[in-house]
Amino acid sequence: MHLLFIVFFLAVFETHNRYMKKFIAEGMGTFWLVLGGCGSAVLSAGFPDLGIGLLGVSLAFGLTVLTMAYGM
Repeated sequence: MHLLFIVFFLAVFETHNRYMKKFIAEGMGTFWLVLGGCGSAVLSAGFPDLGIGLLGVSLAFGLTVLTMAYGM
C-alpha cells in the first residue's frame, strides 16, 4: 500500500514539478520580503528611538527586493 502511494506521489510530483518550483520560489520571496521589509517597519514603529525612520524602512524594502533579484 505504501509503495503504491509513493509511486502515485512521485508521478503527481513529476507532473507538477514546475508548478511546485514556482510555488516554493514565491513562498521564499514572500517570506524574505515580509521579514526584511515589514520587520523593519515593525521595528521602526515599536522602537522610535532606534532611529530607523521612514528612510530606513524604504531602504530595507528596496534592499530586500534587490537581494531577491540578485539571488535569482
